[in-house]
Amino acid sequence: MIGNAHQWHPFQKGSDRLWMTSGVDGCDDEGVEEAVDPDGNGCSSSLSKLSDASKSDAAPSKTPHKPACKLACKPAHKPARKPARKLARKPACKAACKPARSKPAKPKSSPCAPPPPTCHQHSHPNPPIPEAVSDADRHSCAICDVYWRIYLNNELQTSQRPENTQEQHASAQPPVNQLTKKQEKQQKYNAKQRDKKRQESNIKYSGESRIRAHVSNSNPNARIRLMRDLFICWADPSHHKLIAVIKFHPFSAMDPALKAQYEFLSQHLIAQTQFQNANKSNGPAYSGEMYSLGWQKAFEANTKVGIQGISDKVKQDQLGFEDLQTHVPTINCFIGNRFQSVSQPLFHEVKKHHEELKAPGLAPHFERDPDSFTSHLSFTIGAFANTPHMDTNASPFSFVMWIPIKKNTGNLVERNLQVKGGQFIFPDESCGIDFTGFDGIVECAWKATSYSHFTLPSQTSSDQNTQMGLSVQLPKKTERAFINIRDKVYEKDPEKRKWIIRDIALF
Repeated sequence: MIGNAHQWHPFQKGSDRLWMTSGVDGCDDEGVEEAVDPDGNGCSSSLSKLSDASKSDAAPSKTPHKPACKLACKPAHKPARKPARKLARKPACKAACKPARSKPAKPKSSPCAPPPPTCHQHSHPNPPIPEAVSDADRHSCAICDVYWRIYLNNELQTSQRPENTQEQHASAQPPVNQLTKKQEKQQKYNAKQRDKKRQESNIKYSGESRIRAHVSNSNPNARIRLMRDLFICWADPSHHKLIAVIKFHPFSAMDPALKAQYEFLSQHLIAQTQFQNANKSNGPAYSGEMYSLGWQKAFEANTKVGIQGISDKVKQDQLGFEDLQTHVPTINCFIGNRFQSVSQPLFHEVKKHHEELKAPGLAPHFERDPDSFTSHLSFTIGAFANTPHMDTNASPFSFVMWIPIKKNTGNLVERNLQVKGGQFIFPDESCGIDFTGFDGIVECAWKATSYSHFTLPSQTSSDQNTQMGLSVQLPKKTERAFINIRDKVYEKDPEKRKWIIRDIALF
């Protein structure tokens, strides 16, 4: 996502991608696999190796020596005539039955990865956007490294451009034997079938018959391709492992009614900020502001979950706050419709997870909503930027939209947004979303907990212009609270049975 609960992800090279594997939660469809395995051999984990090692260390010895206690019980002049095999099966004492076994080593949880290296430019808000990055600078900062990979096609760095390890070189190709007509026919048929299956996969997850497909390139030196039109990103050429679906909606071709709904959404979210404080605990973020809407694990004592809002700010305009919350169900429904338009299969996975929790919608009343698919969202404004990371939220998939607006009002900026930079990057997939010169809305659905992502710094010549980023996901602590409410865990605990749900009635 654009920024929330996260897992640090330094810009790692090569085999480190194996650590990002994660299956689709609750998905029975083999067509969607969020695990990234560039070699196609399956992922190996140091935890599994540690477990295997502990088993081998704990295996009992098969040496046919007699137990010491058995020999001690027998007279010295009477030799043991029974076969060693029987002695091993009938030891004289229970101690002999149990060979010395060491306790299996408990798998140690992998330590948290250190924060990605950051140069002096990217350690403070509103850093400059470099025109070029030297080879030395790229290794000192994860963000500079991405800039270097984006600028690979620039003349300033053409001489530094590395070879793409995924590209086949003619000199390395083995000589091709002359094919028979039957083999040529079979080859063409196989290629046609592959293209057909790829097309079917594109349509299944995007609903688009004509959409650009990008295949992930794990080469850490590969040029990062910035997309300016709808595309679908796959982890493999066979289109079996989906990464993301991204769609662009230009204002020039947008229905006026749909445009009005987007503006109502952005205006509503800006209005919510007057009753909140910006989130200061978002680890990867170093620029911009973040706010939330919906339910979250409450920080107040004796509280299960609660809606967003600062009591002191709400008291300054109680009626305005209450009136604003009456429009939240409309917002909830609209965002759900937009998610479905990007990818119905991914939306249904998120909705299924939401229904299993018996969780409320975004509305400030704790009650089931059959049309709801989420209980929480975050949104950012004001030149937001963060470092490469993977989210740690509980949602099977995340949904994001970017809306160009006036910061103080939420009104749409339909032409010539005065914002430079701010691209959304998937560094390990060698691709990203470029908003430069695009007048419209961009929407994306993907597995944010499995694929590294981040927002590059941006600059604006107008303090009023900003790219609002909205991300729908459920924090893990909030999911745990919903499970405890559903399973009546709080009611069974004498110390927690009186805990409350902080809804709008308590403001």
